[in-house]
Amino acid sequence: YSLNLDGNDYIDLVTSPNYGPSSNSEFSFSVWIKPNALGGFVISQYDNLNSGNSNFFLRVDQNGSFQVSGDGTNSFFFGNVAFGQWQYVTILIESSGLTHAYVNGSLESIGNLNLNSNYGSQILTLGRVYGSPATINYDGVIDDVSLWDYLLDTNEIQQYMMCSPFGIEPGLVGYWNFEEGSGNTVYDLTSNGNNGTINGAIYDAIIPPQSCNLI
Repeated sequence: YSLNLDGNDYIDLVTSPNYGPSSNSEFSFSVWIKPNALGGFVISQYDNLNSGNSNFFLRVDQNGSFQVSGDGTNSFFFGNVAFGQWQYVTILIESSGLTHAYVNGSLESIGNLNLNSNYGSQILTLGRVYGSPATINYDGVIDDVSLWDYLLDTNEIQQYMMCSPFGIEPGLVGYWNFEEGSGNTVYDLTSNGNNGTINGAIYDAIIPPQSCNLI
């Protein structure tokens, strides 16, 4: 399964994050998305321009590109959003702020994000951003959200794009694959146990095009 959001829905994943991008840590995250409309925050730990926290977001921008931000005081744009098609987006954020953005396993852009030594204190959420009433919620399908406490390499990005993690991989600190199929709880498959809460989104049988070749 995946989760389908209609522009009003969202999923709260982690209420008190203790990992993320910062000037003291490295961080990667990946997500499959199939957007239906411009605008909308895909994943966010954004603290409404609180530069004291190294919060972040990934957004489908109004101009048809992806947008990624660090502490909210700057951001950069990359890639082209393909509406109605699955795309695998991966972001690698170094402690220096140097950021690599990948789409479908290929490097799209390199930029610099402003970071702070503190993790963002806001709820990690899918489909919306907290703290601003004017934000646009994500409209589309989302699947396989993974968070890592190190910088993935290109081979790992392409590997997990084609064959999803199990939840026990070293450095994997959060992973939600939405295979529950019913109910309002999505389970974190890592040992951190950050189970999330669905607010309005529905399960969908449309899933990304993957092919696991297991030896």
